[in-house]
Amino acid sequence: MRIPNSFLTDFTSSAELKLACVFYGLINKNTKKNLLGWEITVKQSTLAALCGLSESTIKRTLKSLKGKGFICSQKRSYVCEHRLGTYTYTIKEVPVNSGYFNIQKKAIKRLTGTSFTVYAHFCKLADKHGKFFQSLNELCAIIRIGKKELTSIIAKLIKEKLIRRLRRMTRCGDYTDNIYFVTYFAGSLRIRAKFGKQRIKKVSPADQNRGNNLVYRLEGTHKKLCINSIQQFSVFVNTLLQKIQKKFVRRRYFIYAGGSG
Repeated sequence: MRIPNSFLTDFTSSAELKLACVFYGLINKNTKKNLLGWEITVKQSTLAALCGLSESTIKRTLKSLKGKGFICSQKRSYVCEHRLGTYTYTIKEVPVNSGYFNIQKKAIKRLTGTSFTVYAHFCKLADKHGKFFQSLNELCAIIRIGKKELTSIIAKLIKEKLIRRLRRMTRCGDYTDNIYFVTYFAGSLRIRAKFGKQRIKKVSPADQNRGNNLVYRLEGTHKKLCINSIQQFSVFVNTLLQKIQKKFVRRRYFIYAGGSG
């Protein structure tokens, strides 16, 4: 999901950053929009479950986001007589066309406290391939965190398989700055939508019975992979080697007889 870069500077606490990311993760093509921003109807218990926080923390964080101007309005209507309904929040629209980073929704619930803030900064520093190569001192200056705490958080993120670390060595054998990779997980529906047309399937049984050949076709491409029996493949290799040997022998005889080249 896309998160604006301004979230890392506008929201100092991890709870505010989490809740703002959750609100922007709930925006879809069916979300209503007014003059102030996006209208999102969601329960506080649902927000607590998505953020991995308690409902009391969610209430305090909502007040702070409202004070900072991220939540423009908050209203609650009556479903029936003497029964209140779900809150409807109007969220400030922040453009994400330029200046955004991608983040995993699962990481919002799995990470707590400073770990999520560090992970969000890593996602911002990563390039289109998910790679970033800043040193520990540079990361401490960017995130404003101690080196010891950052090292423990990196170990936790690696254990959770949210990032990967590649150790590098110099020519002298000394270790230099590591390279980190942010891992992105694609859902099964996205994988089917992208690779669903390229399926490998067998052809008709009539073609399979011809010499017990295994013929497979890759749909969606112009290449066709035809795997014949091992015996036919060995015959092809032997004939190819014989042709190469004959050509080599002719060239040696031509040189020995006094020919040029």
